[in-house]
Amino acid sequence: MRPVTAPNSGTPRLRKVGLVILVVGFTLAALIYLTGSNPEDFSSDPATARAYKNQSQEIQLNYGHSGLVMNQLADDLKQPATQAILLLIISTVSACACFYLARFPKRHSD
Repeated sequence: MRPVTAPNSGTPRLRKVGLVILVVGFTLAALIYLTGSNPEDFSSDPATARAYKNQSQEIQLNYGHSGLVMNQLADDLKQPATQAILLLIISTVSACACFYLARFPKRHSD
């Protein structure tokens, strides 16, 4: 027997979910970007610049190059622009997955 497509297959619901994810993701990303405050940058102060250099040397000595990269990644994730970009990417991929899955009709076999 051939599978029959169901009359109410859920594809319009998936499209609506994808659209909601996209709109909410873009709205939240804009809010995070516009209202987020950057962490204070003390790199112009010689005392803190020296402390940052000592800290990065200590991290690299204890954890190697990968520890230094992870520390820099953690510092970058504190930036509102980075957070907004990540939210845009995640919401776009999720919405595209919903739109892609909505293309296929749900099949029921009797």
